[in-house]
Amino acid sequence: MSLEHSPLRSNGSGAPATRDVTFMPQRAVAALLCVSERTLERWRLEGIGPCFHKFSRKVAYAKSDVLAWADAQRRTSTSDQGNAR
Repeated sequence: MSLEHSPLRSNGSGAPATRDVTFMPQRAVAALLCVSERTLERWRLEGIGPCFHKFSRKVAYAKSDVLAWADAQRRTSTSDQGNAR
């Protein structure tokens, strides 16, 4: 699913700039992150996973949000706590 979104600034030509946003369903995100769909559901409940969007009753993730979240989980050792809360 793809959606064009107009940010607040223009592209200089007077017309609003656009960017492509690719949305992914829960199943695809679970496969990408090598976790179960149930884990994604729990992360949403706990507020610890990637940002998500609700379209009526459907949940979708912007691919850029998922990749940014995954990048933030990068660690250099098992004792590396990253941005611990």
